[in-house]
Amino acid sequence: MKNDKIYPFTRNRYFYGKLLTVRDFEIEQRYFNDKRRMTNRLAVGTGILSGLDVVAVNDRTISIDPGVAIDSYGREIVVSLPAMHMLSDLEGFDTEQILDTYYLCMAYEELPTEMVHSVAQTSDDGEYSRLNESFKFTLRRDYKSSVEQLRERLLHTRYNLYDADELKVDLLLYDIVSTQREFEAQLVVEKKAEGIPSSVVLALQGTYLNNGKPIEFVYDADEKTPYGAYTVSVTVGTDQLKPVVDTLKLSGGSFDVTIGERSIERAVEINHQVEVIDDDLKDAIKKRYYELPFDEIMQAKEDDVVCLAKVNLIPAGETYLIDSIQKPEGGEFIIPQALGTVLNELETDFTGGTTPVEAGDHTFDEEKIQEAIEMQVKRDRIGNVRTGVFSFSVPEGRIQEKALFSDEIVHGLGRGEGFLTFAIEHAPDVGDDFGSSRQVFFGDSSVFEDSAYAIDQPDLKVSGVLYPNKGSFRMALSGELKSIVRPIRVRWRLEQMYSETDQPLTDDDPLRIDITPNPGRVLPRQTLLLEATDVDGEPAICTWTVAGEEGGSIDDNGLYTAPAKEGVYTVTATSDKGYETVGYIVVENE
Repeated sequence: MKNDKIYPFTRNRYFYGKLLTVRDFEIEQRYFNDKRRMTNRLAVGTGILSGLDVVAVNDRTISIDPGVAIDSYGREIVVSLPAMHMLSDLEGFDTEQILDTYYLCMAYEELPTEMVHSVAQTSDDGEYSRLNESFKFTLRRDYKSSVEQLRERLLHTRYNLYDADELKVDLLLYDIVSTQREFEAQLVVEKKAEGIPSSVVLALQGTYLNNGKPIEFVYDADEKTPYGAYTVSVTVGTDQLKPVVDTLKLSGGSFDVTIGERSIERAVEINHQVEVIDDDLKDAIKKRYYELPFDEIMQAKEDDVVCLAKVNLIPAGETYLIDSIQKPEGGEFIIPQALGTVLNELETDFTGGTTPVEAGDHTFDEEKIQEAIEMQVKRDRIGNVRTGVFSFSVPEGRIQEKALFSDEIVHGLGRGEGFLTFAIEHAPDVGDDFGSSRQVFFGDSSVFEDSAYAIDQPDLKVSGVLYPNKGSFRMALSGELKSIVRPIRVRWRLEQMYSETDQPLTDDDPLRIDITPNPGRVLPRQTLLLEATDVDGEPAICTWTVAGEEGGSIDDNGLYTAPAKEGVYTVTATSDKGYETVGYIVVENE
């Protein structure tokens, strides 16, 4: 029963005296078969459940172990005994043109059995009274698993760029990516022949992805490289992008293929759209899947077979030799729930994933928690706090002033409000090798007079004034200035309170951001992608603005569109901490 339309379900209603015909019994069987097969298709999937391992018996013969599989219609295929076949005897083998590679597939088949006499004389030879649910093995030139088909429906697109006797070149590009995780663009090269060197060089170009820089692929194989499929992966980061739709195109509209001494420039048109989202990619894919029409989900594969192995041959005239047998891709195996649980546990244990905490389980990774706390403390400390020491010299001559003033001190946190604290160091007259007598006083030291903690030092006070718009401050030392006999060291600490006017002033400020290129040059009405980076050269999260209504426009990802009028225009990048950096764009004709 090959039923792609499994609904609505109809079953028999029995009553006393009902006349049962062939149709009634067929409905009875179809009802239970279709319901079970629908569950298989939706909940279990298509592929190998167990067994069905393929091995080479000799140079021309293979053996298939017993096992169970489910095809794209949800039908169970059971191989109860080992099966042995010569490849040349299987359907799909071309004796006139023996290929290097075949896919060994298995299909569901119903075989009638047990011939009996027909009382109704529907046939002179009788009728078969049983159907044996069996299978047949075939060889295919190409094969695409149900998982791969679903990937292409939900996640990525495969482009065939080149296909010849020696080489096949495919490009796999994601249709949807998330700013929460980087993705890989893949060049898949299938080498079909040995003894021939080959290479593929191509580059993709987008506006936003990879910061607008080319995504370059290079495949290079010498004559000793065995045939098979090779994947060249290029990681493309999206963590600093905001939701946008980008288009990837082939740089120059072509790419280079070299096979032996032949050099081929292959022209291919690619306009691949990539949707960048800021949601979790898994959630987005699940949403896409559940939005698919039910008929589309229940649609069977293009070919209702299950791949058991990839068989590589060495053609030798009118005969062949089995070179190797490869297991199918992971997508062709169905993972039972128990095995899936074990694999998930291993993945969690060895990759540092997050394990759900069951009720009563209070075991946490203390090392990772402590590391995270230390990193946050370090970031906070570097981000908005500065400390230093200023030394007031011994006054010369007679002191007339009521206070000594420091130079204007640039604290390095940029413009903005802040909170200043001071402390006066006290060092005794007598040398102390261990520093045990050294003290630092905060606030009013006169509080310690007439106590066991009193010190022989002038009564001094420190005040300060902060210049929020200049990113600096000044200190004043007052009190018994005439009693000063040695330099007075004052420790200072400034903690900044962030505001919209904060701006870094020094080149080594850890929160500084830079714009690249700066200045930028662009033709009128053309676009230029700007990038904001931190002090480590990593992309920085920021918002972009253009000064003036006639200065062009810029989007959330830094893509600047120049106005028609030539001139020099100003763009501003503001980090998530409120720090601003100004860049300049020169708009001029060549």
